[in-house]
Amino acid sequence: MKKFTLLKHTFRSIIILLMVIYFGLIALLNIPKVQHGISSLATRELSRLLNTEVKIGNIDLGLLNRIIINDFEVYDQTGAKMINIARFSAKFDIHALISGKIRINSVQLFGSDINLTKKNRDADLAPKEKKEKKEFIDLRVNSLLIRRGNINFDVLSEKETDSVFNPSHIAVRNLSANVSLKALTKDSLNIEVKRFSASEKSGLTLRRLSFKAIGNHQRMSVRDFDISLPKSRISIDSISTQFIDFSNLGNIASIGYNGTLFARFVPSDLKSIVPGLKHFNDTVNIKSDFYGGDNRHTIKSLQLYSNKRQVNINVGGYFIPRHDSTDTSFDLDIKKIEIHGNGANWIFKNVRGNETLPDIASRIASASLSGEIKGTPHRIENKLSLSTPLGNLQSHFVTNMDSSNNRRSYSGRFFSEELDLGKLMKKENILGKTSFNVTLNGLTYMNNKPESYVKGKISSIEVKGYNYQNILLDGQYKSGGFNGHISIDDRNVRFNMDGSFSTAGEMPVFRLMAQIRDFRPDKLKLSDKYVNTAYSLNLGADFTGNSIDDIEGKIEIDSLSCVSENVENNYFLPSFKLIASKKDDGKTVDIKSDFFNGQIVGNYSYKTITSSIVKVAYRYIPSFFEEDNQLIRQETENNFSMQFRMDNSDFLNKVYIKRLYRRL
Repeated sequence: MKKFTLLKHTFRSIIILLMVIYFGLIALLNIPKVQHGISSLATRELSRLLNTEVKIGNIDLGLLNRIIINDFEVYDQTGAKMINIARFSAKFDIHALISGKIRINSVQLFGSDINLTKKNRDADLAPKEKKEKKEFIDLRVNSLLIRRGNINFDVLSEKETDSVFNPSHIAVRNLSANVSLKALTKDSLNIEVKRFSASEKSGLTLRRLSFKAIGNHQRMSVRDFDISLPKSRISIDSISTQFIDFSNLGNIASIGYNGTLFARFVPSDLKSIVPGLKHFNDTVNIKSDFYGGDNRHTIKSLQLYSNKRQVNINVGGYFIPRHDSTDTSFDLDIKKIEIHGNGANWIFKNVRGNETLPDIASRIASASLSGEIKGTPHRIENKLSLSTPLGNLQSHFVTNMDSSNNRRSYSGRFFSEELDLGKLMKKENILGKTSFNVTLNGLTYMNNKPESYVKGKISSIEVKGYNYQNILLDGQYKSGGFNGHISIDDRNVRFNMDGSFSTAGEMPVFRLMAQIRDFRPDKLKLSDKYVNTAYSLNLGADFTGNSIDDIEGKIEIDSLSCVSENVENNYFLPSFKLIASKKDDGKTVDIKSDFFNGQIVGNYSYKTITSSIVKVAYRYIPSFFEEDNQLIRQETENNFSMQFRMDNSDFLNKVYIKRLYRRL
């Protein structure tokens, strides 16, 4: 019994002694001089460790498992204050620390200012040091609180900008966070970001970021991912990922994932990053299912639509990045892009800031686009189909880029059936519907000299109420000019024309050869005169000049014929030639034909010479001309002489005299 009593008293004495030592130590650590000594020691050691100046106001060790640091300051190598923390506190588990684990019950960081600078973009924030590879520690932080945090980052060599996010000059204000790191080990992670918010001087504001993430060396899942901006909210219910090695998360190819995204996004929230979005104040709803793995990233479905669904976009596709960017590939499946109702107004209001539509957009009103765009950085192919109330348009186009010689090329075709050009171009009184199939090919060489080729068929086109049939096009454009062919095989006109225009020399050169057969103006609804009359002729032109008054060359008409029901009105002109030349003392125009020959010599303008000749003729034979003829009233300043000879009056009699009599 005495032994038990003695043991009891001994144990009690030890407990009392330990409590006296514990509380005595606490009391000792709270003596101002002792705290000052601890602060001085910590300041010296941290300054030596960081190789820079460190200042600490004071350190309070609390109940041995809690540390409080006030007025913590770190200066950079130039003497400027880099880090300033008004209050830092941490409460940790001593027993876990003894066993090699870090268990922190709470961390509080209040009133922090961090200022980071670089001389230029290539400079490092701090000297690089060779670090040994360390194993992951066993860390847990039950609660991390950050309040009133500010972060500044500046690249001194770069210019600052106003109201636009500048990665060279970042100023984060009012950073606030509530984070729980439940586990961080070599092969596992468990973190919950309950709240993270901040704003940047450009106007970019993150009101809330929250998510939960759990992972091990092969899997990770992110749940309840939520981002709130001033007017937007983006959420992902869950993202599941798989990877080969937890320590190699930077290797995207090794990660498999899937998830679903929902968002009510107002693009103007990002106007500081993309200034062009400043007018986009309406909500865009977004739904997306996505997954990836084995270096393939797939969007199963991406839907974007306005609140009233007057704009509706539904696309999908995949993206395969490669180490060699030339092997990167993508495929965009445009399931449907629809604009209807006041959708066009909605787009222009948000893109341009007003609802005033371009004329062409207002005339189309609604549209639907579907198709596919796929390829690589060096080859892109698209197959698109556009449907509008004015008609449909399809395209199949391929572009290529050869980086070795900077050569670009494209090829493809556009085709449509009954596209209403009149309404599209607001020329209903002239144009109507058209059907066409046109092929385009082009090259651009390393000297930036392009070549383009066009070839196709316009099956039909309405012009002034007449539907022209079978128009063929074949042309080539180069930086030095173009040449081409056009033909019409219609029952009321057969037309073939070959022409070229070259600017390769000192003076532009124009050449034209045309054949017109069975041209019936009344059937083509070009004129209510010349009923049941057909015209045919050959036309040739070959001249040079920078402007109409610099022209030198010839225009020739041959085999001009007129065939009508009235045989008396038929006529034939074998040839008519007009030759223009220029010398220092003036211009010369020679006229040569089977019925009429002449010459005009002097200083005059081709723009007004016709008016001057008409005025001269009007003086002698006024009955040939209408009284309201505009050429007679036109003001001219021409100085010339002319001489003409009539060799055959039959042609003049049929073409002009008889018409004059009919008019009289």
